[in-house]
Amino acid sequence: MFFEVITFDYISKPITVEKLESVLLKAMQYLHMIKRDFVFQFRKNQFRISCDDIVYFEKKGRQAVIHTISENFKANMTTEEIWKQLDDKVFAHIHVSYIINLGHIRAIDGDEVVMDNEERLLIARSHKQNLKEKHMEFVRRMV
Repeated sequence: MFFEVITFDYISKPITVEKLESVLLKAMQYLHMIKRDFVFQFRKNQFRISCDDIVYFEKKGRQAVIHTISENFKANMTTEEIWKQLDDKVFAHIHVSYIINLGHIRAIDGDEVVMDNEERLLIARSHKQNLKEKHMEFVRRMV
């Protein structure tokens, strides 16, 4: 029989509320029970979107288009600025122009990924194997 254990911290006695809360927060973040938000600005307006709602990011020059199921947003952000707010266990870089949410993949079809919004995005050859591995790991964690 095989057991997998993930440790977040060790709590020594006497247990304090602060220490317990800290460890539970780490565990909840790991389990994605706490929703993360993506914050950005466009034309002097600030926006906040749940990362769960983001299907993918598309870089077009200096702008990033944030695609959700219901609408698209624009932001003046670099790829590095986008990644600073994302969990790399949930998002994957599939092309110089695309960062996708693994939770919104409907299918991987040859050199394309089909997203929940039915858009087909090209997967760069250099990212294909990594995408398959990350997606499998993502699906395993969700089960």
